Amino acid sequence: MDTSIYSHAIDLWSKADLPDLQKNLDENIISIKSKETESIDSRKLLAKETKSFKKKSEEEKLTSINKIIKQYQNEIDSLTKRSKFSESILFDIYSKVSEVPDPLPLLKNSINSLKVDNSKDQELQNEINVLLKDKESLNNQLNEIKEKQNEESTKLKNEIETLNKKLEILNKLQSDKAKDNQDSPQISLLTEELNNSISKISDLENKNNLLTKDLTKLKEDLEHNNIINANEKTIKNLTNENIKLTKDLNSNQLQLTSLKDSSKREIDELKLNSTTYKSELDSIRRKLNQFQDYNKIKDELSALKSIEFGTVENDDDDDDTNEGTNSANKNSSSKDSKVDSTLLATNKQLQKKLAELRGSTVDLEEKNKNLNNQVNVLNEKISSLEKLNQKLELDIDKIEDIDQKFNDTASMMSGVTRQLNSRPLGNSKRNNGGKLSPTSSIVGIPEEGEFNMNNANLLSNNNILPIITKQRDRFRAKNMELEKQLRLNKIELEKLKDQQSSIPSSSTNNDIESNILRNNSSSGLADPINIYRKGKSSNDYYRNKDLSIIDKFFNRFLLKNDINKKLFIIYCIALHFIIIILFVGFNKISKAHASSILSNVNTNNLKISDNSPALGAGNHVLHQGNL
Repeated sequence: MDTSIYSHAIDLWSKADLPDLQKNLDENIISIKSKETESIDSRKLLAKETKSFKKKSEEEKLTSINKIIKQYQNEIDSLTKRSKFSESILFDIYSKVSEVPDPLPLLKNSINSLKVDNSKDQELQNEINVLLKDKESLNNQLNEIKEKQNEESTKLKNEIETLNKKLEILNKLQSDKAKDNQDSPQISLLTEELNNSISKISDLENKNNLLTKDLTKLKEDLEHNNIINANEKTIKNLTNENIKLTKDLNSNQLQLTSLKDSSKREIDELKLNSTTYKSELDSIRRKLNQFQDYNKIKDELSALKSIEFGTVENDDDDDDTNEGTNSANKNSSSKDSKVDSTLLATNKQLQKKLAELRGSTVDLEEKNKNLNNQVNVLNEKISSLEKLNQKLELDIDKIEDIDQKFNDTASMMSGVTRQLNSRPLGNSKRNNGGKLSPTSSIVGIPEEGEFNMNNANLLSNNNILPIITKQRDRFRAKNMELEKQLRLNKIELEKLKDQQSSIPSSSTNNDIESNILRNNSSSGLADPINIYRKGKSSNDYYRNKDLSIIDKFFNRFLLKNDINKKLFIIYCIALHFIIIILFVGFNKISKAHASSILSNVNTNNLKISDNSPALGAGNHVLHQGNL
């Protein structure tokens, strides 16, 4: 954990000031409890007074009702004060404690770190105790060695002194040797003793050297102990640094774990990708192994296609077939060289035909697109015309409904009312000082001045209806023309679709023929071309039906050359033009016939209206019925 988190938490808790908070809470709780007891007492009093109020009569209730209302208001005010007081305490606590973090995880982390530090401190203290014990033992050993050294040095000094005395004696003896040869055994003994003392001296010197070495070692150990004391101070400093480093280590470990997880995920993804790539590579290698014979098969297919092309040419021209059979019979010995040359020639021819076919398909596709666009435009026009036609038919139906509702008696009455309403005051004054005649008032016959007005209204109504009928006939005729054009366009589209479907069928036929040739070539027969021709003729005999025979007829004779193709196209265009001209003429004749019928009907209606002008409304209804 970072120290910044702990410092931030400590700042927040210091701002919260827990001891002051606890003191304030204690005081507030005491006040809340006192207010609670007061409210309980007041409620009890209120309950007693309400019971006594209920027992009182109505007159007494009227006098004491104000007191009870005031008591209830006081109780409500006290309750509101209690609630406000408690709310203020709550908000105060919330404002202080809301931003304070949870101390549990921080304390747990600090306890864990303390446990770790205590365990490390105990280990270090144990090590220090061991080192101190070693130091005491070394000091004791040093003191013992010093004492031994002092004792041995005193012994050596005494022995050296004795030896020096003996040497002096020997020297004296040697000087007296020349004088007295009689004392030789004593001299020999002295020499032996001298030699022994010399060996002892050498041994003592060796021991002295060893003791000096031990002394140097002990001095070094003492220096080492001093170094240990210095190291203890450094250890304390290092422990403090170690605590800091452990904290950094924990943070680094967390980062490491996150990095490891991310790296593991990336490694897993890469492994998955590698497995997928390996599987794909294996599949691609298998496919490559499967398609190793691709070039051979391609060569065989091209040869078979060239042979098939040769057979088509042979079917078209009898002279070419005879030449092809003669050449096949003659060149049976040198097949390979001639087959290659024929393959090249046929390939060139096939490529030319392919280019032509592609050009024709492109043209057909463009025509198809143009026709589709035209069909869409026509459909839009038809939809707009249908909407207009529907509106017209609705208007006509409305007019017919109005005419059907119009009875003879109703027409009579309406005529009377219309004449009465439309009659001017000037004309009414002429007849009996503004009064109607009895016949005109009963039958609704117009006066002399009104007759001309009625005739004008009838003529205007008769002029509007033939215009509407003509428009309706025109729309119907246009609809018929558009429907016929749509049918023709659909027929042309179906033809184009059939042509498109015939192209893949021819390719499937070629594939079947190539398979037959391949099987024959693998069986190792003598003359593959003749065998292929025989197989093809037998397949055509058993497989071809009426539609395929018609298709072959078109391919062989109509689409044989460019001239035949052009003639066939001109023939189709001429047929289309003739059909369109016939349709246009038929429409014109039908329109003329319809206009003549309408003119006859209008003349008949006008005659009827001239003969009976008094029944104008009835003629109007009859005219619409005729329409």
